[in-house]
Amino acid sequence: MRLNLTCALAAVLLAASAPSYAQITVFRGRIVDPMRAAVAGARISALPERGGTAATIVSDETGGFALELDAGTYTLTVSSPGFADISRTVTVPGAAASAGEFVLQLASYTQSVEVAGKAGADGRINPSTKTPTPASSA
Repeated sequence: MRLNLTCALAAVLLAASAPSYAQITVFRGRIVDPMRAAVAGARISALPERGGTAATIVSDETGGFALELDAGTYTLTVSSPGFADISRTVTVPGAAASAGEFVLQLASYTQSVEVAGKAGADGRINPSTKTPTPASSA
């Protein structure tokens, strides 16, 4: 009886000390531009919803990527120079999954021109010629 109890206790302790492995899923997708051309070198980050370190990878020459992730919910963010970043919340099941295509839109930009210098007129318009009045030299 004592031997059985010792064996049972040893089995419980051994099971409790064994590492638990989460199921790893290969999450695949493709990064494309608005014309559906591959975007090579795009950076894909998967941040776990429950916290922790983001997994990051770069898309290949076909725009494809494959991330090894534990099952769970992630925020996937894709970025590439010249394109607007895109984020999507995805749930990774316990088996192989596909994210489909991420279509990156062209980044918007603004441009401004600043002109500095002295104006050649005092801001009045000559009514007869419809031209600026020269600055007075008083």
